[in-house]
Amino acid sequence: MKWFKVLAVLALFALAVGAAPRVARADEPDYSNPAVVKALVADLAKSGNNAALRWSTLSPQGKLAVQNALTGVKLVRVEDGSNAHNVPESTTSCAWRQVGYEMYSAVGIKLWGYYQRIDWCYNGTVVTSKTRNRSVSVIAPFWSFTKHTGNLEQGGVNQSYYRAWTQGEFKFCVSSQGCIQYVYPWIDQTVRGNGTATGKAGQ
Repeated sequence: MKWFKVLAVLALFALAVGAAPRVARADEPDYSNPAVVKALVADLAKSGNNAALRWSTLSPQGKLAVQNALTGVKLVRVEDGSNAHNVPESTTSCAWRQVGYEMYSAVGIKLWGYYQRIDWCYNGTVVTSKTRNRSVSVIAPFWSFTKHTGNLEQGGVNQSYYRAWTQGEFKFCVSSQGCIQYVYPWIDQTVRGNGTATGKAGQ
């Protein structure tokens, strides 16, 4: 009789333990589904200043899914411009080049971008004018641009080249957890009096 009672108790315990997780999972979204996670991130983005409050209402699984979706894993270098080409001496022409670094998460969400653009005119020998602009685009919630951490300029007007190097700091911070990730992208560009241009980026 004792063994029967013990087995009965164990059977009831096993049923209780086995049933509990199924009840808990029934109300929890499927965070293994990228579409579900992207929708959650979009909802947080729409929350604006209330994103931290919305975050606080998520389950531990939801918070982990959002963190994984918004933590940067891939940096992509981008470049575009216009009209840069070699010209004969004493022929004036103008062009622009922009180089950027954009960060994406594992599920393909663009998190932010860091860019540097140089507009310059040249006469085949020297740079006759130049304008440089640095810009930032932050798209995902909990990411922010802190500051430019580095700056270097060489050459310039009436010289054969103009070089501009910049570095910035981005951080991913959630109020309840502090800052989880920091990224320091840099961009290095050189434009020349003969119309050519080069650019690279890294972190």
